Amino acid sequence: MIHTVHARKEVILSAGPIASPQLLMLSGVGPKDHLNDKGISVIQDLPVGRVLYDHICFPGLVFALNTTDVAFIENKGLTLSEVLEWLRNGDNIFASPGGVEAIGYIKTHVSDDPDPTVPDIELIDIGGSFLSDGGLGGSKAIRRGMRISEALIDEAFGSIDGKDTWSAIPMLLHPKSVGRLELKDSNPFSNPKMIGNYFTVHKDVETFVAAIRHIQRLVQTPPFQQFGAKLYNGHLRTCREFEFDTDEYWECALRTLTATLHHQIATCRMGPENDSLAVLNPELQVRGIKNLRVVDTSIIPRTISAHTNAPGMMIGLKGADIIKHFWNIS
Repeated sequence: MIHTVHARKEVILSAGPIASPQLLMLSGVGPKDHLNDKGISVIQDLPVGRVLYDHICFPGLVFALNTTDVAFIENKGLTLSEVLEWLRNGDNIFASPGGVEAIGYIKTHVSDDPDPTVPDIELIDIGGSFLSDGGLGGSKAIRRGMRISEALIDEAFGSIDGKDTWSAIPMLLHPKSVGRLELKDSNPFSNPKMIGNYFTVHKDVETFVAAIRHIQRLVQTPPFQQFGAKLYNGHLRTCREFEFDTDEYWECALRTLTATLHHQIATCRMGPENDSLAVLNPELQVRGIKNLRVVDTSIIPRTISAHTNAPGMMIGLKGADIIKHFWNIS
């Protein structure tokens, strides 16, 4: 059924960094050539989806432990007694969201940002690893969510799958590689095409390798060695031409096991008048369209040293203030 809805003041689009640009382009607001190619009438020629930044991570740096029952392992921890203890005390393995015990930030030696306070890598300290949901009875949800081949994992990490492990997953905060988002077709029920272009700029590889070396040095310290933490030689079959633990090997591994953390931004980029890639003005209004705003994380114009949840909340609050001020609403 087709419904027509009229807005008295304006339309606010808050569908997120994937669906907001998709809806704009389906409605005729986007790159002229791309919309023409999909048979969509162009209302406003704007660079919607031309910029896509994302936070990617590498889960394949796994350290085996020689101590048992210290890591989070799904098929051991998801028991009735553990659930009851958490409900009573709120302080056991269930208190770590997603198994994350800590988050840290580092600035690698390859960073080209002149500000010494700006990190280029986030370290996600897991009370286990991406193998913690494996083993007998494990859900294997993490690897499925990361779209990692089960055969690849079995071959490289099978002997420690579901065992006591530790990892600090490095996340690239400020990628130099820039992706884009496009329509698959003019059908609103089709998913859009997301072209990440990961590692098209080699600097991103160098930053990841520097982070891997930092983590390896970290593991050599006494707090980790008391658990016998040792880098597991999960030699990926895609990288057998390279010697394990060389920079060349890690580059190959990165191109094999990298996953998104779903922090997409900039697809409806906000910017000043002279920004040729901006879709919105600083008031979050779509350029050239009256009474239409976008208010979500798609407006973030450049990479940030954070996850996008809190910035998304801030954008909603600030956007509400902008709209109330514009319409003189107290």
